[in-house]
Amino acid sequence: MFDNSRENFRFIKPYWRKGVVPILFLLISTIASFIYPLFPKWAIDNVVIKGKYDQLIVLSGFLLLLIIIQWIFAYLNEVTFFKFQKNSILSIQEKLLRKVFYYS
Repeated sequence: MFDNSRENFRFIKPYWRKGVVPILFLLISTIASFIYPLFPKWAIDNVVIKGKYDQLIVLSGFLLLLIIIQWIFAYLNEVTFFKFQKNSILSIQEKLLRKVFYYS
């Protein structure tokens, strides 16, 4: 299964710097989505039980901001990863076709 991993890495190696950006966007988007489950706990423990209902508006605004940030970084991840994938595959295909045409 992993016999070709070294050979595959040889194709990916020239493009790894372009692949860092989509991975960074994916990481930020994932971290933002992990924070969602903390909001109901924090809202119940610190707002509802203590009766500080004025903080509920601030908490809702912060949650909305977090959702927007997560959407933006998820979109940026998709766009940059698509460009990375397209450019690297086209380059690999171009190298392959050059070899095929050179030897024929």
